[in-house]
Amino acid sequence: MLNEIPCIIMASNFDVDSRGQSIEIILTGEQKVEVLQIKLNEAIRHIQALEAKLLNDEEINNKWFE
Repeated sequence: MLNEIPCIIMASNFDVDSRGQSIEIILTGEQKVEVLQIKLNEAIRHIQALEAKLLNDEEINNKWFE
């Protein structure tokens, strides 16, 4: 499950082109902050989705054992 969480620790000025190659994009300080905010929001959404899935799985398991 942890593999589903995107890596937000990587450098904020790198991206991946259509061939899967890492390319460097020159960003200003303000742009780097914006990119990191977007990545953090993506990570939060993934964590919330995983949390919801875990809670749903727990509910299913609890009903099975009742």
